[in-house]
Amino acid sequence: MALFTLTCRNFNRYYKYTLFSPLFLFINSICFGLNYHNIFKEINIKNIFISEEEPKEFRQFFIRQMFCYLVTIIFSFLFYKIENYKKGEALISSKKENEEHNNEKKNSQIELIHQQSVSINYSNTFFLKLLFIILLWVILDLILEKFHNILKHLDFWMLELIFLSIFSKTILIINIYTHQIAAMILTIFPLLLKIVTIILSFFDEQTEGTNFEIPYVKNKWLLPVGIIIYSILILLKAYIKTKIKWYMDIKYISSHKLLFLYGIISVLFYLIICTISTFNKCEKTYFLYNTSYNSTKNTADYFCEIQENKEINMTINETTKYLTNFKIYFTSFDDVGESLLEILAVSLGAASFFFYKYLVDDHQIFITHSFNGYNSFLLFN
Repeated sequence: MALFTLTCRNFNRYYKYTLFSPLFLFINSICFGLNYHNIFKEINIKNIFISEEEPKEFRQFFIRQMFCYLVTIIFSFLFYKIENYKKGEALISSKKENEEHNNEKKNSQIELIHQQSVSINYSNTFFLKLLFIILLWVILDLILEKFHNILKHLDFWMLELIFLSIFSKTILIINIYTHQIAAMILTIFPLLLKIVTIILSFFDEQTEGTNFEIPYVKNKWLLPVGIIIYSILILLKAYIKTKIKWYMDIKYISSHKLLFLYGIISVLFYLIICTISTFNKCEKTYFLYNTSYNSTKNTADYFCEIQENKEINMTINETTKYLTNFKIYFTSFDDVGESLLEILAVSLGAASFFFYKYLVDDHQIFITHSFNGYNSFLLFN
């Protein structure tokens, strides 16, 4: 009992972020659709009210992500203002203490020497480099998201722990201790399970044109290429996280300010993509009326899932595919009920998205290595 009491007494306040971050990730997945590799029936918040499967026209990833980052801007700005308010109160308290100290110094024969804090000036080049790192962060998140959806099972996430340790040692000059080395050694077990999963996928029945289809089983050259590409992506991800931590720890840039810039760049990035995609189709196909559409997947199908069907005449139908499309998204809701459900899903999903990013990227990436936040982050990523 004494040991348990001692353990609770030394409970690090950052531990709760490790517990809450997967909770908000789960809420976000439920709002926008939870389905492991699109194999099972999708679970989302709309299924509570509507039993039918949500049409793909509603599930436009890019548009929903833009809303998520828009909420990130708002919340980050509010948190930044609260942070400045608290700093202002602390500054007022510090001035009062200095005045009291000066009064005491006048009455003392000994003159005390103190160092005044100097504000840090940042050059335009420094700011541009920071924006470039954040832009890479945004692009990398998108690429990894699409990689997980297309090349299933090739996400060797456990490599990130090794890369993070290397960059932390070289960039942040942080020592790697025995328990961290032990954590890296333990990643051998999930690595072996990942390899077994890939091997078993070659023995599964691959039904062409369905969600069970795995690209690297049909095209075996994608297996080594996919692993190499993912290794490079995860290497960049580890570097960006370490660099962001460097900006906070060494250059004293507020985490809320970083998330605010992250949200602005993300909104602009996704707005450009959505605007271009709305006026540029991926492909257009024609097929006879009352005939089955060819379900064989091509390259465009892995990226362009939004379809617009039109009846040209009594015998021919037209199907146009888009990466995403503003017009289709905002005109797909038939009644007020569907519109309200979408607003609910996006609002709750965007809020949970921010808090997940806030807890993971703000506290599990940027906390001290005595807690070993990188290791805990990877367990839930």
